[in-house]
Amino acid sequence: MQTSAPLSTLLLIFVWILSILASPLPPIDDSTQVSRSYRRADSQAHRRIETDDAHAKPKYQIKLEIAISLKGTIKEHSFLVIGNTILHAEWPDDYLDDPELPTPVALVPKVYKLTAEKARVKKKKWDWISIGEASLDNENDEEIIIKSALAIKMPARKSNGGCRDFIKMVLGMLHERGYVDESVVKGYGEIYEERARALQEIMSESD
Repeated sequence: MQTSAPLSTLLLIFVWILSILASPLPPIDDSTQVSRSYRRADSQAHRRIETDDAHAKPKYQIKLEIAISLKGTIKEHSFLVIGNTILHAEWPDDYLDDPELPTPVALVPKVYKLTAEKARVKKKKWDWISIGEASLDNENDEEIIIKSALAIKMPARKSNGGCRDFIKMVLGMLHERGYVDESVVKGYGEIYEERARALQEIMSESD
């Protein structure tokens, strides 16, 4: 009987140790798991949004061209073609109707009487030069930029207020608003300088 007591005590201790070893580890707090999962998902979503935004294609692209009439003559005139609309800077209508009026100081922005589609058919001798595209959010933006172009106040014709200067102003406005990139502005700048030199040569030869 004296031997059984210590044995039973040892047995109880052994069972107690086994029960401790067999017990599962304390569970991780669910909120910690959710927080970690949320942070991972949030990080991935932001990367995906940024990547998608960086590679997003414009919703509405419109072709930009320069049209030139009477090229190589003293009456050479330049137009900006936005989609199917032709814009240019010209003398006011009242002066065109009555040239005996005093010569106006500045040209006036206008929409040309023909659409680009019709002008290509009827104006066979015009030069057409593509300068790129404007990237717009929607079709309504096209109407907005045309109205903005027509609202431009031209400086005096003798102070960088010619037809080519008007185009430069419109493209500058489009660039400021994010509709065209630097390549469009630069491309037209090269055309501008080329035609200015050509006109200067024509005027020199006519003197």
